[in-house]
Amino acid sequence: MKKLLTLTAIVLMAITLFSCYDDTGEDCEVAPSGCDQSPKSNGYLHFNVTSDTDVTLQSVRLCEGDDYDTGADCIIYTAPVPASCYVPNGEYSAMATYHVSYNGKTYTIEAVDGVDLSDASNDYCGGITCYTEGSETLELEFDRDAFIDMLNGTSKECFIATAAYGSGEAWQVEYLRSFRDRILSKSSAGRFFIRQYYAHSPAAADFISGRPALRFTVSSMLSAAIYAMIHPYIFSASFFVLIAAVILLVYAFKVHRRKPDLPEVC
Repeated sequence: MKKLLTLTAIVLMAITLFSCYDDTGEDCEVAPSGCDQSPKSNGYLHFNVTSDTDVTLQSVRLCEGDDYDTGADCIIYTAPVPASCYVPNGEYSAMATYHVSYNGKTYTIEAVDGVDLSDASNDYCGGITCYTEGSETLELEFDRDAFIDMLNGTSKECFIATAAYGSGEAWQVEYLRSFRDRILSKSSAGRFFIRQYYAHSPAAADFISGRPALRFTVSSMLSAAIYAMIHPYIFSASFFVLIAAVILLVYAFKVHRRKPDLPEVC
């Protein structure tokens, strides 16, 4: 009992000592002389675009929110597009339109991106917070070489789907491209997924393309996903019916196993 009381007293003393210890002066920096303690409501957006002899930037459409193609609050910058603009903080999306010349033809290509602009802040000693105007870059570059590869049939755009279906012109691949442009590219999460997909899927596509059984498996999975996107209500109903059927089968199996074996009546 004495040992317990002694241990309790030691713990309480330690808690008291550390609770009274003020470490607010530790690990902090003195605010710089030009510290601005007022939050900022505006910032800079920078446009990272491509322009060379075979790729001509026509315009950049900058919109508030993520509707770069149908948004109402939009500004259209025609060439020459400024390197940056000064705008209120908020979410922005942009679409750059290019004209690309190849083999005597001119193609219209669009590149999209989105950012969330806000001010930056740093905390210093004495509870001082210094604010600076935010700065974000819209990545609107265009890869002409990749586009030429696509025209020549050597591109791995929509890599996994093209490998699974054996052709970039399959309607399933076209639908997935449309889904990418209509849905995925209009949100920051979707654009992140697209970047990661293009970065990591070529190796998977190469692995799939040389294995017929795996191609069939992947194409079946993609077809099911596409059907779910085209007919979401039918797919949802079918899914719940399937789940209910599995539950009933499991329940029937358990009931059958618990059923006692009755002796035969002579």
